[in-house]
Amino acid sequence: MYKEIETRNLCVKEVVEELREITREKGLKLSLAARANYLGDAVVEGQDWVSWCRNGLLDIVAPMSYTTKFDTFRNLLEEHVRLVGDSASIFEGVGRSSSAGTLTPEEMMLQIGLAKEKGLSGITIFHFNALTARDFELLKTI
Repeated sequence: MYKEIETRNLCVKEVVEELREITREKGLKLSLAARANYLGDAVVEGQDWVSWCRNGLLDIVAPMSYTTKFDTFRNLLEEHVRLVGDSASIFEGVGRSSSAGTLTPEEMMLQIGLAKEKGLSGITIFHFNALTARDFELLKTI
């Protein structure tokens, strides 16, 4: 099993390295929407985004931390900050409406507030079509 995980990671890493070369040549940043559960999902699926950040392959990582549970979101965010450090910019993913459920506009703002409090570079919101007039009203305040 370990060999299979290693092979998956090597295959995907090669693609990331090639993309990194292209983006450097073009003066572009390389970003990734990443699996939020790093050890439980990402690495097993070949997405070793923490090592890619640490090795300079990614400029921005956006872990898709979609959850309706604030404590779960906080735990994921804090783990991502510990794992990535300052090796890349983190734009934590907030799931306004996803397969994990639907946040109220106020719950979305609590998650965004935590990301801001922890000094993250920004957030990403999934998904645009779920945003309401109330969401945009609240987003204008930050």
